[in-house]
Order: sequence, then C-alpha cells, then structure tokens
Amino acid sequence: MEHIIAESSLDAPLSLAEEKRTSKAIDEALLKSGSYWLRSFVSRDRMRIIAEFEGGDVTAVEAAYREAGLDLNRVWLAQVQTLESVKAD
Repeated sequence: MEHIIAESSLDAPLSLAEEKRTSKAIDEALLKSGSYWLRSFVSRDRMRIIAEFEGGDVTAVEAAYREAGLDLNRVWLAQVQTLESVKAD
C-alpha cells in the first residue's frame, strides 16, 4: 500500500458541517478502491487541508475528492519518515 498526500486550499473556511459531509463522501468513495484515510492537518483558519491516505494509487484519492465535490491542489505519493526511521539510517 502507498501513502498518498492530498493538499487542498479553500476559498472560505471549511465549516464543521461541510467537513463531516465531505469526509463521509471521501471515505465512502475510497472504500470502493480499498483505500482509506489516515489523518488530516487542518490550518487554524480552516482554509487549508493536508490529508494522508493509504491506498493503491493517487487515482482513487483524486476520484474520491471529485465525488465529494472538494477541490484538490495536489496529490502525491509519499514516503513516511519518523524520528526512529531517520535515527536508524
């Protein structure tokens, strides 16, 4: 499984209701491809989001965002680095 990062910038702050709606829609769409959400980072002004997913490829994440009606700035494959993995090198 690949780690996939999705970056979004919004024109207006994301409301809690809209966050719940889009999260549910993305989760349901991702289930079809065997991919799933791991975590998100939401800016304090709620106008930028970076989300991490695990799945087969970026295509499933792109399709899930389109289905949820949420804009994507970028989506890319990532390597996970942790303090432990960096120290081990």
